[in-house]
Amino acid sequence: MGRENTSIHQLVKQSIAAETPLSSADIRSLRRKNDKAIKLYQLVFWVAIALFNVFLFAPMPIPGALQIALIVLSLACAFIVPIYGLRKHRKISSFLEDTSPGPKKSRASDEGKAYISSVRQEGRSFMKAEVEVLEKSREPAS
Repeated sequence: MGRENTSIHQLVKQSIAAETPLSSADIRSLRRKNDKAIKLYQLVFWVAIALFNVFLFAPMPIPGALQIALIVLSLACAFIVPIYGLRKHRKISSFLEDTSPGPKKSRASDEGKAYISSVRQEGRSFMKAEVEVLEKSREPAS
C-alpha cells in the first residue's frame, strides 16, 4: 500500500485518536461530496470543449489574436483543470470504497484495536483508507 496522506486519511486518524468511529452517515456524506466534485470537473471539461468549438468555428467580430488566445485558454481549461481534479477525486473515491475483509487486529495499535471493535459493533464495513491507517498504526513513525 502506498504512503498516502489525503484528507480522508487525516479524518480517519482524527477519529482513531478521538476513539469514535466514523458513522455510516459521515461516510455517505463524504462519498456524495466526492461524487459531486467529480461531476463538476466533468462539467468543466465539457463546457470548455463547447467554448473551444464556438471560438474555433463560429464567426466572431473579434481580432484574430484574441480569438486564438480564447481558443488556447478554453483548451487549457478543458484539459489542465479537470485532469488534476479528476485524478485527485478518483483517488479519494478509491479510498472511500468498502473493503470486505477489514484490517487485522494484530497489525493495529491499541487505539486501532478499540476502533476496529467499535466499527464491527456498528456492523458496517471498513473503508480502504481506514484499513491502511489502522494497519500502519502499529509501525513506528519514521
